[in-house]
Amino acid sequence: MSESQKKEQTYSKAEQVYKSWHASSRFAAAIEDCAAKYARQPHQLEDAKKLTRRMIDKIVEELEAHSIFVTPEYTGSAYEGLKVNISSRKEANLEMDVMLVWELKDIDLTIMPTFLPNHVHVILNSNVNVKPSYIERILVKNRSSSRYVSYLFPSVMVNDFMENIKFCLAKMEKKNWNTTNIKSHGPAIQVDVNILYHRKMTFSVDIVPTLKLTTGEYYVHKTVNVSQQRLIEQNIRHLVWRRSFSIQEKTAIMNFGTENHNHKKLLRVLKSFRNQNRYLDPLMTYHLKNVLLNVCHRVPNVALWSDQYVGFREGLSLRHIESDQAIIAERHRDRL
Repeated sequence: MSESQKKEQTYSKAEQVYKSWHASSRFAAAIEDCAAKYARQPHQLEDAKKLTRRMIDKIVEELEAHSIFVTPEYTGSAYEGLKVNISSRKEANLEMDVMLVWELKDIDLTIMPTFLPNHVHVILNSNVNVKPSYIERILVKNRSSSRYVSYLFPSVMVNDFMENIKFCLAKMEKKNWNTTNIKSHGPAIQVDVNILYHRKMTFSVDIVPTLKLTTGEYYVHKTVNVSQQRLIEQNIRHLVWRRSFSIQEKTAIMNFGTENHNHKKLLRVLKSFRNQNRYLDPLMTYHLKNVLLNVCHRVPNVALWSDQYVGFREGLSLRHIESDQAIIAERHRDRL
């Protein structure tokens, strides 16, 4: 089947889902009203973003002083135009997501996959004579099969970044703001920040040390949970890296552009639905982003993204959420 035939088939399927009530002016007005009331961005978001960038600039300088050369990538809802308040009266908890990307250039590595999808071990090839560099500090020799090999140790890298971040923020001049806590948070280093001028505000910055391989793939530290441990060799479970798609995800969402603002509006409205309904609480933002990207795939025709078809898009999105709900409920049974 040709590419044009595939697109035509996708468009045909989308038309089959379309119902007459999707065009109801009352339904469209209700969705627009929901967007206006509940899908608004926090008014202090820009202040948090500006301070985050100042902090990250200083942290990057501090890491460079220790021969760790990284590039910051600002990801997540706050930087994708998708952050919304919890309700009409309560603002969202602000969380900035920043990946500090260390690009592994000119380093001969082997990527050893595990039985767990998108989880790998990163090994320095034994025939490589490593010049004194940062990579030496995060290597650990571990027995694999019948020989010892040098693995890149993810938690050592995260802990090293954390010490540098703590040192940097401790000496950074703070005017009308301070940091209250720095701790591990999954693959990230979480920094809690208070802004003390105008209205007081608290937000957090999740800083994720990230590997970028020559293949263009990104990997972050990830602790393997109990249910996954059987899929990874016992003595090297602590040396696992998980592939991250956050940067590619942001690129896809930002490519919607200003002319396709209804794409982002759709996701903000879906998030507001989730915030108002406790039964949808297990839906994480990345679930809703997957819904949006799926709907974009099923509705490639630009005309169907106009204001006229807002009900159609919402109906199609809710159908996706309904079909995914059983799987999500099983994964998050304790939160229901």
